[in-house]
Amino acid sequence: NDIVVFGMHAALPGRGKMLWGEKAKQKPDSQRPGKILFHNAEAFGDIWEKFSPQDIGDRFYQIGPISHLQRNNSYRMHLMTRVAQARPSPDVDPILHPEIGVRRNSTRQINGVLYKHSQCIAFRNRAARRLSEFLDVYHGQCKPSVPMRNNSLFPDTALGDRQSFHDNFQTMGQYKYCLVMENTVGRAGYITEKLMNGFLGGCLPIYTGSRIVHDIFNPKSFVYYDVTRPDEALDLIRRMEANESLYNEYNNAPLFLDPERIVNQYFSACDGVGDGSLKRKIRQMMKIEE
Repeated sequence: NDIVVFGMHAALPGRGKMLWGEKAKQKPDSQRPGKILFHNAEAFGDIWEKFSPQDIGDRFYQIGPISHLQRNNSYRMHLMTRVAQARPSPDVDPILHPEIGVRRNSTRQINGVLYKHSQCIAFRNRAARRLSEFLDVYHGQCKPSVPMRNNSLFPDTALGDRQSFHDNFQTMGQYKYCLVMENTVGRAGYITEKLMNGFLGGCLPIYTGSRIVHDIFNPKSFVYYDVTRPDEALDLIRRMEANESLYNEYNNAPLFLDPERIVNQYFSACDGVGDGSLKRKIRQMMKIEE
C-alpha cells in the first residue's frame, strides 16, 4: 500500500508535457508495487495522454492543474492550494481560516503598481505599459521597453530577489497596486500563488488568469485584467484613482463571498483546514478511503 509521489513543475523538460522527474527519461515502472501519484505543480501533463488505460489501472493517479475538473484517477487541485498549505499561520489565515484571519490593506507607502515577475511575457509587459499611462510602475527584471508616459518606470527596491519570493508578499503591501498575472491564460485549472500573494501582502491585485478565480474569490476584491479587453480593467483603475472610496471598496472587500464553501472546496487538503472534504475526495479518488 505504499504510495510513490512524483512532484512535477513546469520547468521540467517538455514544459508541461513531462509527468515524471527530470532525470527519469522513461515512464515509471508500471510493475512497481503500490500506487503512484503524480503531483503536478505548474505542469499541465495528463496521465491519460501519457499512459495506456492498462498502465493506469487502479495504480496511477494525478492531482494538479488539469483542464478537466475530475475523471477517473485524476483530480484538479490548484498550485495555490499547495502553496497556501506551506505558509505559516497567521500569515495565511485570511485564506485558510477566514473566520479569524483579516485581510491586510495596502499601506500605500509607494503610490504606484508593483510589476515584478521572473518571466518577461509579452502580455504582462503590454499591461504594464498601458498602466504606465497614468500610474508609476515599479519593476524588476521585466518592464515595458517604452512606457506610455515619461518618468513612469522605476526599479523596485522594496522586495527581495527571486530567492526570497516566498517571503515577498510581506512587503507587497507597501504598493497601492500589484500586477499579478499568471504565466499563461486560458487554462482552467491553472491558478498559482500570484493572486493569493497579492491578497496576503495587502496591495490591490490586478490579475490575469483562469476565470475560475471568480468562483473562489470575491470579484469585487481585485481587478480582473482581461488581456483581450484591457480597457475594462484600465477604466476601473482610472476611476479608482479619481475616487478613493472606490479603491477602498475593493481593497477592503471580503476575499470570499461564501467562506465556508470556498475553503472546503478549494483549500481543505490538509488536516485542520475546513472540513477536510478536499483531502477526502483525493483519498477516495485514490481508493484509499471509502
